[in-house]
Amino acid sequence: MRPQIDFTDEEAREYISLLFDGYQKRKKEKKLYRHDNVPEIIIKTYYSYVKKPSFDRLVNNFKRRYLYNENKMEQVHSAEEQKGLSCVYDYVNNKIDYENTSIYDLSYIHEELYSKTSHPEFGGKYRNQDIYLLGEEDGVKTGNIELCPYWNITHEMNLLRKDVDDLVKKGIELGKNSDPEAIIKYINDCVILKCKLIKIHPFRDGNGRSVRAFINLLFKFANIPPIYIENKEKYKYQEAMNNALSLDDYTDILDFYYFKICDSIMALDLEVNNDLLYKDDAEEIDKVK
Repeated sequence: MRPQIDFTDEEAREYISLLFDGYQKRKKEKKLYRHDNVPEIIIKTYYSYVKKPSFDRLVNNFKRRYLYNENKMEQVHSAEEQKGLSCVYDYVNNKIDYENTSIYDLSYIHEELYSKTSHPEFGGKYRNQDIYLLGEEDGVKTGNIELCPYWNITHEMNLLRKDVDDLVKKGIELGKNSDPEAIIKYINDCVILKCKLIKIHPFRDGNGRSVRAFINLLFKFANIPPIYIENKEKYKYQEAMNNALSLDDYTDILDFYYFKICDSIMALDLEVNNDLLYKDDAEEIDKVK
């Protein structure tokens, strides 16, 4: 269902910008993730009325911000892993055979992440030992989260094959025929899949970076802009993920993703036209290109 007000492309952009100004105010007041339907209104308005840019342009804008923020949030200091992260998004951007996407693409993404390290054979391999997470791993404050035993990883991943196949089909259809209501449902399903993959924790390291990239690949099919997490949002993200993984409560992580998609709509599309792309951090971002 489209928003009840009819907009031109320009009017929709102005309306979204006004809503986003309120979002920025709530952000400063630390009320960012209170569920008030504003993010859904922004997303539905965007997919109802705004002429979308090419995904290539979005990704080019995204890569600069993402690489800077992701490496900072994950405290990745290795130049090899930073270069691998760039390769990950080359893989996402260059993926054109959408119909042949499957859960195995997650392993291919993990291979790219470690492709520039001294041990590239580490990439794409499921872990062969149990791990117990105390404190923080891949950007998630884990507490007492029970992860999948290593001997059951292949089985659990196979159980998600159909979910991924269904999402790929839905994403491709949404990319051809945008339906604002279906977009929201698709986002929900992708985020819940992301939480399931993180709880399986298939790899020994790099799960968070790889799974977030995989979800951004699924977003690509439906013309949803890729999201990145700013370092200052790290603990809100961790808290939301912890609720999802330990309590099966997806409310906060869904709200987080709605807001981050709105963030990307503004930062990667609407504000780019006004030359507002990270002027303050340009030098730092360019270091990891």
